[in-house]
Amino acid sequence: MKKSRMLLLFGGLFLMLVGHVAWCGRTFYLRAPMPDLSNVPAEARAIVRSEIGAADMRRPEEFTMTRFQELLAHPYESDPASIFVETSTQGLILVRRGDHYAGTFIIGRSFNDWAVLMRPQR
Repeated sequence: MKKSRMLLLFGGLFLMLVGHVAWCGRTFYLRAPMPDLSNVPAEARAIVRSEIGAADMRRPEEFTMTRFQELLAHPYESDPASIFVETSTQGLILVRRGDHYAGTFIIGRSFNDWAVLMRPQR
């Protein structure tokens, strides 16, 4: 095998490996996307956006080696944590990140205006 073909082969393999590692670790450097707010009343969308920014819910996940090893083993589970916005029939809006409720805040009507009724504990 010629030197140029060997460099091309191993260079391609190296780039594939680096790409795989970058794909698996994307949750550590990509911010969570802004959720779809079409189911939220129009007058409450601005406060939902501002509270998502104030609570820093879009920040990337903190790097840990054990979490990185899990993501390398399961590359298609490495999406950044999503932000969920749910509306209830009582007029409350529940905003949470991922599948846990630790950083949840609730927005509702207070004297004909939208306000944050519950913020997460820091």
